Amino acid sequence: MTFVASQRMNAIPSKLEPQLVLALTNLRLASLSADFLMECKRAGLEEMPTELHMRGPRGTVHLPSTNCGFFVTPVIHCALLDVRRTLEFFRLKWDKSSSAFVNFADRRYADDVYITDLGLPAVDPTWLLDLSMRVIGRAASSCLLEACLYTNKEMAHYSQTSSLPGLQGIVDATKVTHEAILVFVYDALSIPRPKLQPTIHEG
Repeated sequence: MTFVASQRMNAIPSKLEPQLVLALTNLRLASLSADFLMECKRAGLEEMPTELHMRGPRGTVHLPSTNCGFFVTPVIHCALLDVRRTLEFFRLKWDKSSSAFVNFADRRYADDVYITDLGLPAVDPTWLLDLSMRVIGRAASSCLLEACLYTNKEMAHYSQTSSLPGLQGIVDATKVTHEAILVFVYDALSIPRPKLQPTIHEG
């Protein structure tokens, strides 16, 4: 699929749209899950029995567990990968010499898709900083970097490096990335924001 970077598109290409919606879903679910885990830890809860129900035309699959890790861990892992690939989609990378996120120009792979392929500008690091101040009240550089380090090392390899982000870092990174996709892609293209699943039910 070929994109034209010189003209702004009025729609997100069909191949990209479901990937963005999936990322938005993962990011939101991870943020809610990590926030819930922090609340449970503050309350002194060590175990959180969890049940997952999937209803289908031929019956219901019931997956019980004495703890939530079987569900929460893969959700958070997927969301951290979405943080990493979204930053690359925005044409942002971590620059060790300046200890900051910067834009890059060269394509890593010929079939990579970037925000510039939609006719939109690369996300300026200062835009991301301003957005993070609105969303989480502070700069998101450290939590975004933690997500990138974790996915680059412990998720891509079996590693001796220990770089697991803390729960607050996961909440912050996923919240900022979620809002960044909506602002820098959907709002920038004047496209209605998608209605996402799952919905939230508290009891």
